[in-house]
Amino acid sequence: MKLKKCKGIDVDSKLKEFLIKNSDKSNLTDSIKAFFSTMSQNRDVMTKMEENKKTPEQIKENINIITSYINQINLLRKKMTFGKEKYSCKMEFTWTDTIKGSFFKSFDIEFELCNAMYNLATFYFFEGLNLSSDPSATKEIRKEATKKYKYAMYIYNWIKEEAQKIQPKELPSDLSSNYLDFCINICELNGQMDIYKIAKETSPKEFELHSRLILCVSDLYRKAAGLFGSLQIKKGASDQITFFQNRSIYYKAQMYIELKNDGKKKFDEKGVGYAEVEYFLNLALNDMLECQKTIKKLGKFLKIEEFDAELNKVKNDKNEAQDLNHRIYHEAEPREDQIKKVEQKV
Repeated sequence: MKLKKCKGIDVDSKLKEFLIKNSDKSNLTDSIKAFFSTMSQNRDVMTKMEENKKTPEQIKENINIITSYINQINLLRKKMTFGKEKYSCKMEFTWTDTIKGSFFKSFDIEFELCNAMYNLATFYFFEGLNLSSDPSATKEIRKEATKKYKYAMYIYNWIKEEAQKIQPKELPSDLSSNYLDFCINICELNGQMDIYKIAKETSPKEFELHSRLILCVSDLYRKAAGLFGSLQIKKGASDQITFFQNRSIYYKAQMYIELKNDGKKKFDEKGVGYAEVEYFLNLALNDMLECQKTIKKLGKFLKIEEFDAELNKVKNDKNEAQDLNHRIYHEAEPREDQIKKVEQKV
C-alpha cells in the first residue's frame, strides 16, 4: 500500500472567511482562532508526509497528527456544512489516486475525511510491518504488530462504508471496495504470519497447529492474487500477482513440512507412521518445485539464494526419508484419503 498525497489548502483563512460571512464577527474568539490555526498546521504537515520516511518515531508522529486532524474534522462537521452550496464552507480538497497516479478533487468533507483515514490506516500498517520485520521480534512485539494490523483493517473497512456517501459519486480507485478489500487482506495476511511465528515460539512441538496456521497464510496469499487481479492495474501487475501466487504455493509447502514434522514426532513416540514423513515431504517438494518455475522472475521481491538452499534441504530430506522408509521401515505410502484433512485455524 502507498500513501495518498494531498495538495495544500489555506484551511485557516477559509474557515475564518466562512465564519465572518455567516455569523457575527464576535464569534471569532481567540480559542476558535487557535483551533483553526492548529487544524491548518496539521493539514500543512500532512501535505509533506513522505512514504520513504517510515522510522518508528516518524510513523507515531504522523499517526498523532492525522488523528488530531480527523478529530478536528469530526468536530467541525457537527457545527457547519462543507460543499459548493450558498451557505457552505467552500474548500476544494485534492488527493492522489495511488493506483492511477492522478488527482481527484471534491468539495465534500467526507472525501477529505476518507482520504485522511486511508493514510491513518496505512501508517498503522507500516507500524505493524516495522514491528513484524524486526529480526529479533519477540512474541510480545509480534502481538503488538497484530494489533496495528487490526487497527488498519478496522479503518479500511470503515472507509468502505463511508466512501459511498462522497459526492460526486466517482471515487479514486484506491477508495473502491475492491482495493480496500485487498488492503484488508494484506493486513490480515501479515497478522496471520505473526500468529504463526508466535505459535512456533510458544508451542514449538505443536506441528499440527502450525500447519493449520500456515495454511491460512497460503490461502490469504491466494486471495491476494485474486483481489489484485480484479483491480485491472497495468504497470507491474503481472509480477505482483505472480509473487502472491508463488507465496501461496510456497506456504502450502511449509504446511506439508509442518505435517512432516508432526509425522516424525508421532513416529518417534510410537515407532510407526514413517511413511507419512515421506508422503508429506514429497508433497512439499512438488510445491517447492512449482515455486521454482517463477522464482527467478521475483528476484526484486525475494532472496533467491535462500529459496535455493531451502529447496535443496527439502530434496535431501525427501531422499533421506524415502531411503530410510524403503530400507528400514517398509511402510507403504498412505493413500490421500487416509490422511487426516488439515482444518484452518485463525
